[in-house]
Parts: sequence; C-alpha cells; structure tokens
Amino acid sequence: MLQGENYPYEIIKINHSTGKSESIGVIKGESAASSFADSSRSKLSQAERDAGWGYYIERTTRKPTILPRRSVNLKPDAFRKR
Repeated sequence: MLQGENYPYEIIKINHSTGKSESIGVIKGESAASSFADSSRSKLSQAERDAGWGYYIERTTRKPTILPRRSVNLKPDAFRKR
C-alpha cells in the first residue's frame, strides 16, 4: 500500500494573487485527492486561471466528505453469469 492512502486530505481552492482560499472538501487517500485536485484544476476557466485560482491538497484530521470514484471493470466477461 502506498504511503498516505489511509489519511484524509483536504482539497483547497486558492487564489494566489489575493491569498483567498476556501475548502472544497475532504477525501481519503493522497492519490485520490491529488487526482481530484488535478481534475478540478483542469475545469477552471481561462479567466479564473488568469485571476490566479488553483487547487492544492493538504493532509488533515477531518473526516472525508467526498467519496472517491470507484473503478469500473470494463472487461467483457465481467457481467456474464456463469
């Protein structure tokens, strides 16, 4: 198991120009949190990026509020009854 996968991480939206920040939520696992922050970062409009907005993660002691996506088994035999 990777280090940090059992700890909750807070996703924070921050404006680097003004210093304003807001908590988006808490998710369990460092890899899940970083991929959530990356996907949120890619959804920012160009105007928001130019204004200095971004996302980062920080380890916390709060309980998770966001459930990570489950991976789906897309193999052809996955749903076949035997």
